[in-house]
Amino acid sequence: MPRDPFAHVLDERTLRRLWRDLARRHHPDANPGDPRAEERFKRLEALRRRALARIQGRPWKSKRVTPPAPLRCAACGDGFTCGTECPRCGVPLHAREVDAPTPTDPRVDAMITALEAPRAEPVFELAPEARLPLAAGVLFGLGLVQWRLGLVPLALLSVAFAFAAVATIALERHRPEWARRFER
Repeated sequence: MPRDPFAHVLDERTLRRLWRDLARRHHPDANPGDPRAEERFKRLEALRRRALARIQGRPWKSKRVTPPAPLRCAACGDGFTCGTECPRCGVPLHAREVDAPTPTDPRVDAMITALEAPRAEPVFELAPEARLPLAAGVLFGLGLVQWRLGLVPLALLSVAFAFAAVATIALERHRPEWARRFER
């Protein structure tokens, strides 16, 4: 396989055709006895992605990101994925987080303190003079929704109750002073 088989390709159609030919030839399933077939195929895929990015005019970024090793030697700084001591220094390995603790943000601490503080239960108190207008508005909105759903008789009933609530509010506001004296 040449260094970059896609270097001369100028359009996506040619790239796709060349990729199919090379993929058939170098795929690990097509070469079951070759131990390096998988590495070669991965490199070929990376070269194809790079060529596609070049053709499309966008920057190419490699998708290979290696995370840091979870274990670290305190003496030499090498990282390891397993083991109990460094093979070079003989020093016991420890978790990477122990070596470099993350600093805490004071805003996060303040937010956690605020969330853990005891809170009073909210009580929904509605003034008595606001209850009837709220009920009228809810009934009117319910009537509109029912009308849109095609439930015309039910919508008319809801709107009628809303108008009754509005009429009660109007009568309550305009009732003479002498009639209010007889209420308990």
